[in-house]
Amino acid sequence: MPEKSEKLQPGRALHDAISAAFRNRGESLTSWCTKKGLLHSNLRQAAFGMWIGPKGVKALNEAIDATDRETVELLYAQRMKSETEQLETEVA
Repeated sequence: MPEKSEKLQPGRALHDAISAAFRNRGESLTSWCTKKGLLHSNLRQAAFGMWIGPKGVKALNEAIDATDRETVELLYAQRMKSETEQLETEVA
């Protein structure tokens, strides 16, 4: 989990935001993982909150910082807003 951030909670939205931030830079999350000697599946587990030990937290934060934390936070917030709007529409 990213440094106990209230802004970024583990799950699909976080993973998707990180992936999108890498794509925005013209890179892929998988290629970044390969360069860092990480398995993409391990980073995915960290983003989903299933790899929460020191190595997982470090890898997740490195990935977020490699793309620019503000970009990831913005993409994550947009996704959460979209999900909220969709739920509100379905409930109404």
